[in-house]
Amino acid sequence: MASVAKRLGIYVLRPPDHSAVLLANAQMGWLGSAAAAGAGWRPLPDPAAAQTRANQGDLVLAAFENPDPDMPGHIAIVRPSDVDATTLEEQGPFVTQAGGHNALSTPLARGFRNHRGAWLPGGGGSIRFFAHSIEWPQGR
Repeated sequence: MASVAKRLGIYVLRPPDHSAVLLANAQMGWLGSAAAAGAGWRPLPDPAAAQTRANQGDLVLAAFENPDPDMPGHIAIVRPSDVDATTLEEQGPFVTQAGGHNALSTPLARGFRNHRGAWLPGGGGSIRFFAHSIEWPQGR
């Protein structure tokens, strides 16, 4: 995820500024910080807003900080999708992710299933969403 942001010219906490060990937990903390706000990151209120912003072309992250500081969290990119309201409510937005299970397009509930309490239907759980606008080149 950090390499995608870097290719887009967007900063998100990454090595060498933080070790790759437990990086997702640190990124989640950083995304809620004043430094992240200064870098252009904005928190989103819910999964529907996350899907809308991804559909509009922004970089949107779904982030989970593990409550056990010795266990990894998880971060995925919310991808554009024509997900219907029922699926969005039950399964969350669609994400692209790398990790134990790589996926080009999977519902958030599936992508975060190994992280207990991360996703609960209706947008409950401890996943938080953050967006950064992207300056897409004109005329391509």
